[in-house]
Amino acid sequence: MREPLAARIIACNAFVLLALFAAAVHAEQISVKISGVDNGLHDNLMNAVSLAHQKDLEHLTLARIKALFGRARNEIKTALEVRGYYQPHIDGNLSQPKESHWLASFKIDPGPQTRITALSLTITGAGKDDKELQNAAAAFPLKTGDPFKQAEYEQGKGHIEDIARQRGYFDAAWTTHTVKVNVGKGSADIDLRFDTGPRYRFGEITIPHTVIAPDVLRRMLPFKEGDPYDTDQLITLNKTLRNSDYFDDVLVTPQKDRIHDHQVPIKLTLKPRRRNSYQIGGGFGTDTGPRLTLSWNSHYFNRRGHRIETELHLSPVQSSATGSYIMPYFHSSDSKLAFSTSLSREDTNSRISNILKLGTQYLTTIGDWNQTLGLTYQYENYRIAGTHQSTPLLMPSIGYWKTVSDDPVYTHHGYKISFNLRGAAKGVVSGVSFVQTDITGKYIHGLGERGRFITRGEFGATQTSNFSRLPASLRFYAGGDNSVRGFGYEALGPKDSSGGVIGGRYVITGSVQYEYRILDKWSLAVFSDFGNAFNSLSHFNVEYSVGTGVHWLSPVGQIRVDVGVGISRSDYPIGLHIVVGPDL
Repeated sequence: MREPLAARIIACNAFVLLALFAAAVHAEQISVKISGVDNGLHDNLMNAVSLAHQKDLEHLTLARIKALFGRARNEIKTALEVRGYYQPHIDGNLSQPKESHWLASFKIDPGPQTRITALSLTITGAGKDDKELQNAAAAFPLKTGDPFKQAEYEQGKGHIEDIARQRGYFDAAWTTHTVKVNVGKGSADIDLRFDTGPRYRFGEITIPHTVIAPDVLRRMLPFKEGDPYDTDQLITLNKTLRNSDYFDDVLVTPQKDRIHDHQVPIKLTLKPRRRNSYQIGGGFGTDTGPRLTLSWNSHYFNRRGHRIETELHLSPVQSSATGSYIMPYFHSSDSKLAFSTSLSREDTNSRISNILKLGTQYLTTIGDWNQTLGLTYQYENYRIAGTHQSTPLLMPSIGYWKTVSDDPVYTHHGYKISFNLRGAAKGVVSGVSFVQTDITGKYIHGLGERGRFITRGEFGATQTSNFSRLPASLRFYAGGDNSVRGFGYEALGPKDSSGGVIGGRYVITGSVQYEYRILDKWSLAVFSDFGNAFNSLSHFNVEYSVGTGVHWLSPVGQIRVDVGVGISRSDYPIGLHIVVGPDL
C-alpha cells in the first residue's frame, strides 16, 4: 500500500511542477495606452489604472489580464470624477498584437469639466473671528468659477481643520459639508459650515527640578497658565529651551489626556547638558597660517542661568584671548546680556595692531533675525605704513544677522547676511568721530544633484573728518581667501607715498563661483572675484581675478584649495588659498 501511495504523491508533485513551469513559459505581458487627454491628466489616469502597474510582472496570466481590464474603466471614471469630469466617454480595447503580449488601449473623451457655481464657507463658534482661521478660509483653494477638484476640496477642508487644532479648538467639526453636482449642467454647489466650539487654554505647566532654577525657566515661557492654546507657542518654547545652551534634550508635551475644564496641562522634560565643555581645534588658512583654538565654556555657572565663555585663538597673523559673562535678560524669553573683554594682536604685511576691548552686548531675536546692541570701549595701539599711533574709542553699535541652510556642513541651498552699524564721537572718551557700516552676504544655490552656484559680496563705508586717526582695525582692506583671491591678504587698498597699504574708507568686493562634485567628497570649482578698498566713491579702481580649485568635504566642512590669478594687473599675480570650514 505504501508504494502506490508514494508513487501517487510523487506524480502529483511532478504535475504541479510541470504546471508551474508551463505557466512560466507562457507568462503573459501587458502594455497600457491612454489617449485623448493632456499630459497632466494622462499621468494621473495611468497611476489610477491597476493594469498599468502589472505590465512588468512575471507569471501574469491571461485570466488576470482580463480581470484587471474589466476594472480599468471604473478606475478611470473615478479618477476623472476626482478632477471634475463627470461625463466622460471611455472606449476600451484589449488586443494581442503579438504572441504572449497584450495591449490595453483606452480612448477617452473626458467631456466638460464641472465648475463651481456657488460656494459658501462659514465659520461659527468661539473662533468665528479668529484671524488665523479667517485667513485659512480666505485661502480655500476653490473659488466660484473654478473647476471642481475633489483633491483640492479635501485639501482646503483639511487645512482649516489643522489650523483649528493648532489654535486649540479641539472640538471643532464640520456641521455641513455638502457638494451638489448637477451632471447635466456641469455645475457644483458647495456648502461648508465649520463650528469651532470653545477654544481651549493652557493649563498647569509642570517644570521639573533641574540645573536651572524654576523661576528662571518660567521667565523663558512665551505663555502663561490661562492663555489661549496655540501650538506655535509650544514650538517657540521648545526652540527657546534648546537654544538656551542649558539642555541636551528638550520635550514640551501637551497632556491632552489630562484636559480639565477646557485647559491643557503642559509638561516639560529637560535633560541638562554637562556643566563644562572644553574644546581644542586647529586649522590652516593662507591668510592666517596655522591656527590653534582652545576654549572652555561653563554652560550654567549657577542656577540663575549665567554662563562663562572663554577662547584662546593663536596664529602667526591673528591671535586673541576673549572672555564673556552671559546672563538671561528676562524682559524677553530668548534675550541675553553679555559682558566681555578681549586682547588681540593682528600682524599683517600692512599693519600691526594691539587691541584691548571691554564691552557689553544685548542679544535677542526679531523674527528670524539675530540682533545685537552693544557698547564697546576699544583702545588700539597700531603701526601702519611707518606711522605709530594709539586711539581710544567708545563705540555704540547695532548688528543684525541671519543664516538659512539645509545643511550646516555642506550647504546645497542657503544663505547668510549680516548688517552692522557702529560709531564714536570725539571728546566722549574717543579720539576720533566716525560712523561706519558694513554689509556682507553669501548665497548658495544647488544646480542638480552635483552642482552649486555660490556668490558672495561685501560693502563697507566710513564717514569721518579725520581718517588718519581712525584705528587700523576699523579701516577697510581687500584681498585674500574670503575677499579677492589671487591677491594677498589685505594687499588691496589705498597706499601711502612709499607704497604701503594703509586701508580705505570704503570697500566693495564680490565673487561668483561654480562648483561641481566629481566624486562623493571631491569637487572642482571655477570662480571670478572682484573688488577693492578705496577712499572715494568716484575713484573706485576695481581689481579682478579668476581661478580654479579642488575641494574635499571633511567632517568639519570643505577643505578648499584654490588658485587665483589677478587678471587686472599686467604682472598677473598668482595666489594660493587654502581654507577649512563649513560653507556658511
